[in-house]
Amino acid sequence: MSQKDKKYFYLYSAFLVLFLLITNEFYTYHETLKINQYDGRSYFKISEFSFSYSDNIPFHHAQRFFLPFIIGILGDFFDIDNFMLFRSLSIFFILIVIFIHINLLVELKINFKDSIISTTLIFLNPYLFRYFISVPTMINDLFFVLGLYLFLYAILIDNKFLLLSLIVSLLSRQTGLFVFIALLYLCFYKKLYKTSFLSLIIFCIVLFLSNHYASKSSVSGFNFEHLMGLFKSIYFSKQIFETIKWMTLPIYSFLPVIIFLFSRRFIKAKLFQTESLIIFFIFLSTIGISYLAGPDLAGRNILRQTSIVLPLLIFLIITISKNKYKMKSFNLIEKIFIFLIFLSSFHPIYSKFQFLNQIKII
Repeated sequence: MSQKDKKYFYLYSAFLVLFLLITNEFYTYHETLKINQYDGRSYFKISEFSFSYSDNIPFHHAQRFFLPFIIGILGDFFDIDNFMLFRSLSIFFILIVIFIHINLLVELKINFKDSIISTTLIFLNPYLFRYFISVPTMINDLFFVLGLYLFLYAILIDNKFLLLSLIVSLLSRQTGLFVFIALLYLCFYKKLYKTSFLSLIIFCIVLFLSNHYASKSSVSGFNFEHLMGLFKSIYFSKQIFETIKWMTLPIYSFLPVIIFLFSRRFIKAKLFQTESLIIFFIFLSTIGISYLAGPDLAGRNILRQTSIVLPLLIFLIITISKNKYKMKSFNLIEKIFIFLIFLSSFHPIYSKFQFLNQIKII
């Protein structure tokens, strides 16, 4: 991008952030429960038990105690409402993600058109920034997105951020395991043996602490239904078509990206590069583990659980392909496409606009 294009890109990014803040819903804690965001109840409960163990928390939620626990300590120390801290930190993490996102595009020398489209796809996805602003108690998922962005920056720009990306990913969700596996492979491939050794130590420490807290805060151990629910739905349920219907739910979130793919021409030499394969591995693994819970346990949460890795897919696409249309300016189809992304961002629950309420899938 030229300096002029960069200025327009920065202004457009700022406009998208302002657009989200103006059109977004800002729910209270009790309102998040009324819209069925019950997972956040576990994290909020953890924050209420600062310097002690919570109780009756699902094991897999209790394993993600780090960030809510810190929020509880900060709330007690500074005498600040915990939910306000959840919201403030969520917006702060979103701003950090945006900063890394913009720097990635600039340092990778992505052209102006691809930068605008990819930024629109990510910023206006209704299950990313818009969701985290509305339901800040799901800050762990947002923290995982931050970890993924740090990992992208580490493998595409500067390996010095590898360990930081691992720490953030592991502290946020169990799916940080896939970042850990990918990091180990990259370290051995690039002979970064010191980094691989340190990553093993970090993994063991986080695993011990998360399991220790979960064992003290959960009434039962890990529910392995979260790993077998899909198979039960397929083999033992008579409603196989309902299961298939459930499996297609994420299409709503990923449809704009699928459409974007049709405008791309893939570069064969980049398809099987180590970095590309690693990014695809984390993307596919996180999607896969989300599906394993099945429709009974995951429900419509499958939409947000799969959407958190959407930035990986978009950066993978723009780094291993190029636009079929060589024109620097936006053609009519691309302008309509961006307009439709704006419309699709108006989630009837997370935005202030209700006109998409008739689309029951969302």
